[in-house]
Amino acid sequence: MDIVSRGCAEALRWVVYGDALAQAVLCVALLGLLRDALAVRYRRGPEGAAGVFPAVSILKPVHGGEPLAEAAFRAYCLLDYPAPYEVIFALEDEAQPLYPLVQALAAEFPARVRCVLSGPPRDAGVNGKSHNLAAAARLATYDWLLISDSDTLPDAFVLRRFAAALADARVAAVSATPRVSAARGLPARLERLLVNAVLAPFEYAAAALHAPHGLWGTLLLVRRDAVVAAGGFVALGRHLAEDIALEKALRQRGLRTAHVCRPIDVACADLTLGDLLRHWQRWLVGLRTMKPLTYACMALILLGWLLPVAALASLWLLPGATGERGVALAVFTGASATSLFVVGRAAIGVREPPTSYLLLPAAIVVLLAAFVLSACDRRVEWRGRRLRVGRDGRICADACAPPAASPVRPRRFRRWRRPAAGRR
Repeated sequence: MDIVSRGCAEALRWVVYGDALAQAVLCVALLGLLRDALAVRYRRGPEGAAGVFPAVSILKPVHGGEPLAEAAFRAYCLLDYPAPYEVIFALEDEAQPLYPLVQALAAEFPARVRCVLSGPPRDAGVNGKSHNLAAAARLATYDWLLISDSDTLPDAFVLRRFAAALADARVAAVSATPRVSAARGLPARLERLLVNAVLAPFEYAAAALHAPHGLWGTLLLVRRDAVVAAGGFVALGRHLAEDIALEKALRQRGLRTAHVCRPIDVACADLTLGDLLRHWQRWLVGLRTMKPLTYACMALILLGWLLPVAALASLWLLPGATGERGVALAVFTGASATSLFVVGRAAIGVREPPTSYLLLPAAIVVLLAAFVLSACDRRVEWRGRRLRVGRDGRICADACAPPAASPVRPRRFRRWRRPAAGRR
């Protein structure tokens, strides 16, 4: 009993008079465990059963290639859904690499699948995804539109879960949090860690504390009249983040949004480290210009990861506090490993191999670099175009241009040529 009393007294003394940096690291570790507990609670929560199944038009903008395109596209043609639905693929032209696959699916499912060629964007101030969505929406038959990125991997009952979230008549849009389930190569694995282990747990924890209100454009079900009231896909596409623009437009009209507990699987394309950095910088620029409070929360997340780095780097500077900081770092390391395990077991993310524990610091470094770039510059690169984003998140049409090619250095010396016959 005396040992327990002395231990409690020592712990209380450390909390009050201990090293400040060690206390901050320990608080970050405990907050991370609390975040995971809230995220698991929301993820494991009950999902209601659908009472009404509206007819749905699935709009799939397609650009470039995808690693699992055939399986992903075919899955949308074979959904288990009692109401009518259609799938409309929108591509810019026949030169797109996935155009033959889309044509084959349209021939195999003629009553369900259609393909539309949107042509090159006429308005440089509209992002390419919204340009394709506008072309697909003009052919849509039904009043509910499911916006689906080309890299999503649905299960057979995904439309049933979205329909269950429409029990409230005031709900005009429903979305799902992405979960990267397939990744090849080091940059893709870093992307999977950032999405599954860093971003998704905070989204689920925030939804557990208050009703979810954000929208994810990865997979989004929305009423057509809500899109029309927001100005249509072309007007939404004038923003870098059209899903955030739609969320704000719905909130201004007093409409609600909903969120399904189960994430949507995504296949990460083959990336380079530069592609990964540009992708996260573009996403953070969208947050900075359109959701500054969320952008500030991302800064706090990064600060929470930088505190252990500071504690580790300063162990030799203050030898007297080495023991306390060592204990705090050990607790933080255990909490981070537990977080990866819990996220995988709770199906918020995927079960990571043991080597992912070593890659997590590298993923945080990428996120930190993208955050610094987003804070310094609002120019982004997307679909081969370089865009300048205004303070309100709108794309500045006068600054849209293809990425600059590497400069060609002129030759210093002209090559000597033998003069032709008859010429001096």
